Amino acid sequence: MQNTISKMLVAFLFSIIIVTFLSCNSQEEDSDIIEIDITDGDRNEKEFKLSEIVDDVEYIKLETRNDCFISNGRFDISENFLLISNRYHPSQVMLFKRDGRLHTLIGEQGKGPSEYITTHPQAKIAPNEEWVIVHDSDAKKLLQYSKDGTFLRSYVYSQTADNRLSDFKINSDQQIVLIFYRPMEAVEQYPILRILDENLTLVEESFHISKQKSNGYDSAGKATLLIENDELFLREGFYDTLFQKKENQFVPKYHFNYTDNSPTSYFSPISKKFDTFIWLSMIGKYFMCQTVLYIDDGTISTYFCNRETGEIVRPSNDNTLNDIDGFGEVWISPDEPKGFVIKALDVINLKEKLGEGDYLTELIFPEKQKQLIQLIEESSIDDNAIVRVFHLKEYNQ
Repeated sequence: MQNTISKMLVAFLFSIIIVTFLSCNSQEEDSDIIEIDITDGDRNEKEFKLSEIVDDVEYIKLETRNDCFISNGRFDISENFLLISNRYHPSQVMLFKRDGRLHTLIGEQGKGPSEYITTHPQAKIAPNEEWVIVHDSDAKKLLQYSKDGTFLRSYVYSQTADNRLSDFKINSDQQIVLIFYRPMEAVEQYPILRILDENLTLVEESFHISKQKSNGYDSAGKATLLIENDELFLREGFYDTLFQKKENQFVPKYHFNYTDNSPTSYFSPISKKFDTFIWLSMIGKYFMCQTVLYIDDGTISTYFCNRETGEIVRPSNDNTLNDIDGFGEVWISPDEPKGFVIKALDVINLKEKLGEGDYLTELIFPEKQKQLIQLIEESSIDDNAIVRVFHLKEYNQ
């Protein structure tokens, strides 16, 4: 009997030691969480120059053909290709060589199995440059095409209107990583994150949530999906914590506060009224945060947070001063492809700026301005766009 009691006492003491260890270990993990108070940026507004995040720029004069004019596009880029998802006029995905020549058109708008219905397709090219993924948000599916435009296969990610894809990326293993909006309906163990292999076969579901039916805005807002040095980061649209995936767990890494005196509360909304959400992207050594007042007036404010020093800045006029080539201020979107900021420049507008002298002359790279001016002068007003590709400074942790 005494022996049994002794064993029970030892087991009890051992369990206390284990709980204490785990508690200390958890506190150590919490201490690694980096706090970022976005409201500090409202008290630190100043001029923010593009040269703080950019170290080079290239210009791609797109081939002028009737079937590949771009109007309002989103971009992806690889070593040899520039991928443009043109919206509305026409809704067409186009694959160009980096020298501006059209390589091929990718799919087309329509209701067939190899076509996309949406008027604003989003496309990305695989790191190995062998295939392209097009997201059709209206049909709730992904379509895969070879780099020569041949349709390969599709993946329907939802049969219901409530299951909406927020963003997707392709990692270095050629896997497609999907992040979803938080549903409005009640769900149990709903996976916010899914991973497909290069054959569009589902290989992982994770970051499960359970919730009651919503009658507010807590499902809206673009979620954050970041991949840096093959590490995955995830944050839901209205929520305040950016998680880093480590093995099979999601560990809180950054906490974003947007209300004065608000305590750290992971998995919590940025605003109690769900009237504010943020878009995030990693721009070299900076986080770029865009806060959107969702209910109030749709105001968008841009902030840059230095990941090395913690300083957060709100640029004057929410734009960055273009001291690279001087032609126009640059508004950076969170949807930019990693390592680049890409914009299409209309030749007519460029010629007007050139003729009126509406450009800066105090520059970091004056030779780049000369290169752009030469392209403008050589172009006709009927030519296709000039695509400006800013190369972002690398961040070495």
